[in-house]
Amino acid sequence: MHIIARKSIAVAVLYLFILLMGVGLIILGAIVEEYSLLGLGGISLAVAVIILIHYLIKPNIAVAKDKEGNYHIGKHIMSLDDIRDVKYKCATARGLTYNWGKLYVSTIKGEYAFSYISNVEDCSRLILDVVIANKSKKLMHAKELKEEKKIKELKRIDIFSNVSE
Repeated sequence: MHIIARKSIAVAVLYLFILLMGVGLIILGAIVEEYSLLGLGGISLAVAVIILIHYLIKPNIAVAKDKEGNYHIGKHIMSLDDIRDVKYKCATARGLTYNWGKLYVSTIKGEYAFSYISNVEDCSRLILDVVIANKSKKLMHAKELKEEKKIKELKRIDIFSNVSE
């Protein structure tokens, strides 16, 4: 199986660091008896634990391709014809943009969103390029055979909404 989109390890490292900082602030606050450090440490510890639990619940592999050419999107198996659109959103914080983020896959069966995807822009572009190539090939074949019904159906799909005749 060829893995296309997987969970980023950078997220776990970032929030483990924040968790350790929170523990350190709590220890430091207890030693110097400073309640503001205890509060700050408690808040950062709680936030880090909640995000790490959310991170660990998510599957490691979001999108993969098997030997038969079917795509495993989450727990669902579908062909290239079922994928309608792929979008992404990079994670940002205080002016920084990370290379991990959220991947949105729109299919005939529904919309799927995957959090904490590593290199989300590259994953999105890879999937979309394959989908566009597949649909373009089918559109050209339908035009050669002059199948108007098939041409209208292919153009109705999101990625071909701006294609003219």
